[in-house]
Amino acid sequence: MKEVGCLRSELHQVRDERDHTLAQETCSSQREQIQVLQHQLAAANEKLKMADLTAIETMTEYEGQKKTVKDLQDRLADAEPQILEAEKLRKKLHNTILELKGNIRVFCRVRPVLPGSDCGGTEGSVVSYPTSLESLGTPCFVEYALFLILHPTEGSVVFWY
Repeated sequence: MKEVGCLRSELHQVRDERDHTLAQETCSSQREQIQVLQHQLAAANEKLKMADLTAIETMTEYEGQKKTVKDLQDRLADAEPQILEAEKLRKKLHNTILELKGNIRVFCRVRPVLPGSDCGGTEGSVVSYPTSLESLGTPCFVEYALFLILHPTEGSVVFWY
């Protein structure tokens, strides 16, 4: 019986050692798992910090673009009345140019009464005004001189037309 008692105590001791070894193995594997999880947590925290920085930069950029859009909208609102006024002025000047162009055409159609032509029975005196162009010579030359004088005006009228 002593032998049975001795075997039982030995069995008990072997079981205790086995339980102790299993506990140590479990503890070491859990320590390794804790270290792995701590590394993963540190990496996740680092990613979170980077994401926060990116979000802050994005928000800052968004606010800047939002301010730029508001400034541009304000400038557009300020420019629209100016554009309308400029358009009114352009139309007025265009109409004035058309009127002047018509007046020039009418003025160019008017010609003096020729000395041998019939006046059509109307009595009246013909008034002629001396011009500085009469001293230039022949009528052909006078017309050319008029062309040279009026050519820039014609160009600007055609440009605006």
